Amino acid sequence: MIIDGLLQFDPALSAITVTRASTNTIDLLNARDIGGPGNPSMWLYVGVNAAFTAGGAATLVIQMQQSVDNSTWVTEGETRALSISDLTPINRVMIASWPMRLASDALPRYLRLNYVVATGPMTAGSVNAQLVLDPQAYGQYPAGINITN
Repeated sequence: MIIDGLLQFDPALSAITVTRASTNTIDLLNARDIGGPGNPSMWLYVGVNAAFTAGGAATLVIQMQQSVDNSTWVTEGETRALSISDLTPINRVMIASWPMRLASDALPRYLRLNYVVATGPMTAGSVNAQLVLDPQAYGQYPAGINITN
């Protein structure tokens, strides 16, 4: 997976403890549709960098958002509510093609992620999140598992 620094949503690996937008907003420079089955298609890759912890049963939802003016945001896709047990280091929590806009929607120019913390706050945890052309999507099995042929 090749990572472009200009396509990273959270390059500084800032902690996500409460609901907040990604550290970076990606400016496409021109309004365009990067979603859908185009070739090449842009993929969102989100992996856990540092383990998430919380005093209780906090959850995290990651929303894919786009905007035409960098002030009004529309959520185009999101994860399910991820529990603390889902948010462990090196775990991929989201690999998704950026959603295609509806024909009636204006072309977006800006992209960001929104992290929604529920029943929080979290006390620690961070992700690495970026747009890529070739997401790292290999299957990973727990140690000691035997696969029969």
